[in-house]
Amino acid sequence: MNPIYIKISSSVTRPASPILILLITLFLPLPGLAGDAIVELATSQNDPTAQFFLGQRYAAGFGVKKDPIRAAKWYMKAAKQGHVKALYEMGQIYNKGMGVRKDFQSAYECFLKAAQKGHVQAMYEIGNHYYSGLDGPADTERATFWYRMAAEKNHTGSQQQLGKILNVGIGIDANKAESKKWLSLANQSKKNTDYNPNTAIFTKPASKPVKSNVDKKQSRSKIVIKSVPAKTATSKKREPVKIAKVTPQKSKPKAARKVVKKNKSKSTQDAFPEAQLISYMKDFPSGPDIIKPELQFRVGMLYLKGKGLPQNTLIALNWIEKAADNKSVNAQYTLGMMYKNGDSVTKNKSTARRWLKKAARRGLDSAIRELDLLKAENTYSSNE
Repeated sequence: MNPIYIKISSSVTRPASPILILLITLFLPLPGLAGDAIVELATSQNDPTAQFFLGQRYAAGFGVKKDPIRAAKWYMKAAKQGHVKALYEMGQIYNKGMGVRKDFQSAYECFLKAAQKGHVQAMYEIGNHYYSGLDGPADTERATFWYRMAAEKNHTGSQQQLGKILNVGIGIDANKAESKKWLSLANQSKKNTDYNPNTAIFTKPASKPVKSNVDKKQSRSKIVIKSVPAKTATSKKREPVKIAKVTPQKSKPKAARKVVKKNKSKSTQDAFPEAQLISYMKDFPSGPDIIKPELQFRVGMLYLKGKGLPQNTLIALNWIEKAADNKSVNAQYTLGMMYKNGDSVTKNKSTARRWLKKAARRGLDSAIRELDLLKAENTYSSNE
C-alpha cells in the first residue's frame, strides 16, 4: 500500500503511522481534524482502509450521526478495491437493504468475493443463500458444501447448520455419524464461547469457580457396581453383599487411540463428495482453498474426463502435477502412466520413469511393477 500522509499545517505533511490513523479514526469525532485527515486519506489517496473506517463510523455512529447511505458509499469504495471486510459489509448491506435497495444477487457476489479471500463468515452467508433460495431455487448440495467449508474453519453456526442438514438428510443423503460430529463440535464451541448466531461474534466466557481437589478426583473416577448373586432355594448361607467400589477411570489404550485417529482421517476423505467438489469448482475455477493433494488430484481427473466440469487437458495436467508435487502418490502414478502411454501428453519414458519412481518410493505396488516393465522393455530393445 502507498505511504499515507497527514497534513500538519498548510505547507507541511508527514507520514501517518498506523497507530495514529487508528486513534484518529476511533476516538475523535467527525468532522474536524480527525475527519479532515481520514477523509483526505479516503479521497485524495483513495486508501481502502480509510474508506472502510469511514463506512464503519457512519454505520455505527462513532462520533457522527448514523447514516446508512454514507456508510454504504464508503464501504462500496473500499470493496471496489478488494478490501475483504468491506466486501463482507456490502454483502450484508445488500442482504438487508440498509442505505441501498435490497439486492440478493449483489449480496451474493460480494460474499463470494470475500469468501475467495478467506472470509469465513462470508462462506456461511453463501451457504445461507443457497439453502434459503434467496436468489433463485434452493440448492442444498451447494449450501452443504459452503457450510462445510466454514465448519472446517471452526465456524460454529456452520457446524450447527451442517449437523442439522446431515441428520435429517434435507436434499442430500442423511449421515447420522457425521451429523453427530458437527453438532458435538458446535455445542462444544458454544460452551467455550458466548456465541451469537446472528453476528458470529465470539467473546471470552465469564470465569468459572475452580473445583476443589476432592471434586476433581471424583470427576476422574467411575463408580463400578459388582453384581450380587441371587439367593437360591437350596442355599443355606446368605451371600454377603459386595459394596460398590470406586475405581479411577483408566485412559484409552494405545490401540484404541490409533483406531480413533484412523476413523477421523477416513471421515475427512469422505467429507467432499464429488458433486460438492464439482459445485465448488464451478464457483471458484482457480480453486484457491483446495490445498489437500488428494483433492487437487481429484479435481485434475474431473477436468481430464470432463465429468461435471468442461474437459480441458491443460487445466487437468496443471492440477495433477500440483498434486504430484505435493506428494500425492495417486497423482505421481497417474502422471507416470500418462507419460508412459502417451495419454493426453507426448509420450516420454524418461518423465514417466521419474514420476513412477516417486510413487514406488512411497510403496505403491503398481508403480513398482510398471518400473520393472520399463526396465524389461529397455533390456529387450538393447538386445535387439
